[in-house]
Amino acid sequence: MSRNFTADQILTERLIINDTKAFEELYRRYWYSLYFFGLRKLQSKEESKHLVQNIFVDLWQQRHSFTASFHLAQHLYEEGKRDVSNRLDQRITSFNDSDLIETDMLSETNIESTEQMHGASGEQVTLQRKLVRYVNDHTLIAEGRRTQVWLSETRINTYLSSKEKDQLEEEMLEIIQGRTAYLLFYPKKESPWWQKIAAMF
Repeated sequence: MSRNFTADQILTERLIINDTKAFEELYRRYWYSLYFFGLRKLQSKEESKHLVQNIFVDLWQQRHSFTASFHLAQHLYEEGKRDVSNRLDQRITSFNDSDLIETDMLSETNIESTEQMHGASGEQVTLQRKLVRYVNDHTLIAEGRRTQVWLSETRINTYLSSKEKDQLEEEMLEIIQGRTAYLLFYPKKESPWWQKIAAMF
């Protein structure tokens, strides 16, 4: 677990100048919150891992576009919600109408069959609206539970032991490093002073 408590704003400023240590500190500070948000909303460990990886890869790639008003925590939360919404939208479009009608998710609503949204059926439109409320935490408890049951293929254990958490943290960081290759361009550690002196001879 990270013990560095440098303010986000300072780390973000360092990130803009390609400081890989600052990037990794921000990752260690926020990855679990994003992972747990994804797990709670998507009910899928794999998709939650992809969510975290995509957000931090994008963060590194977009680091030079941050403005003075950039707020990291808000940015990460908005990106997490956007990613979850996109993944849930993909799930909806993979269902056909008869699959949707059989779900509990549509039982208490009146569906206007003539209503269209991006070529979606009335059932898909209704489900999209429910999932938007769900992602934004605007659902009632019962509806939120029904959504989670509908999304779950199996019962998800959200508990991670300290060892599992550390292992997952390192595993995802390695994938992020591989996708951005930032260590090749911005080495994270300087050579010790004695190696620099030896290199002169």
